[in-house]
Amino acid sequence: MSTIDYTAIEQAIKDLLLADERTREINGRTLTVALEDAFQPIPDKCPWVGVYLDSWSSEATREFIGGAQSMLTTIVIELWLYEYSLENAVGAQKRDALLQNVKEVLKANRQLNSTVLVTRFLGGEFDSAKVKEGFLKGVSLRLECEVRE
Repeated sequence: MSTIDYTAIEQAIKDLLLADERTREINGRTLTVALEDAFQPIPDKCPWVGVYLDSWSSEATREFIGGAQSMLTTIVIELWLYEYSLENAVGAQKRDALLQNVKEVLKANRQLNSTVLVTRFLGGEFDSAKVKEGFLKGVSLRLECEVRE
């Protein structure tokens, strides 16, 4: 059985987002991607994406134990996406554009540079905060990754 390289999966997400023209620069600003970093989306770093391991599972009905057989494991990675604007509505529009672009890049690379077998979106949550002189608008994106170990 091989070991799952969780760090490589997170790094693949970062690499894809920073390499793709749809996400490298969003709303006229360079994207910041943080891996397992302190959860501190600040206006000066927006657009900001934080990548965090959330959970894993290996369902008994999907295990192939014995001999050279491997086991299928599901990992959930949560991405938090934030944008900032002086105006609430503009911040929401920027957040929505960031979410759309990130989803497009991840849909086009469902194996995350061959680090996983397949990915699926599981939804997410919205967040909003009044900060400094403007608004920090966020959304999470839960990404389910299937890997073989």
